[in-house]
Amino acid sequence: MRNLKADMKTARSTSVAILIVTAIACIPGCKPSEPEIEHRQITGTIKSKREQSPGHWLVRMDFVNKAGTTMPVEGEVTPDTEILINGRVATMEDVRDGEHADVLGRIETTDQGRTITALKIKIARDESVSFGKADTENQ
Repeated sequence: MRNLKADMKTARSTSVAILIVTAIACIPGCKPSEPEIEHRQITGTIKSKREQSPGHWLVRMDFVNKAGTTMPVEGEVTPDTEILINGRVATMEDVRDGEHADVLGRIETTDQGRTITALKIKIARDESVSFGKADTENQ
């Protein structure tokens, strides 16, 4: 009888120890996972843009994926985004809906979802089209 009590006590102690070790091992897995970050280059058409706060824009565009399907994408443009129109530095105010753009974006995926931030936007505009605010006032 004494051996049975000792064996049960040892089994209980071992179970508690295993439970504690398992709990400690799981703690690092309980914190939010690190975001998965990738960079992608897409080419598409600017559909709309809206300034959310000074220098921060929400831009929607359509692009054609590798399968040939037109896909909508929405991303952020920040003050750090490099914008070039015909090789010249520009701002989002200079970008027009309907323009064709090459965009290098940073895609960050977390447990909360996915965000896309444009790092660089390049637009090739027909040289006969005016550039800048002063030119639009003359039209």
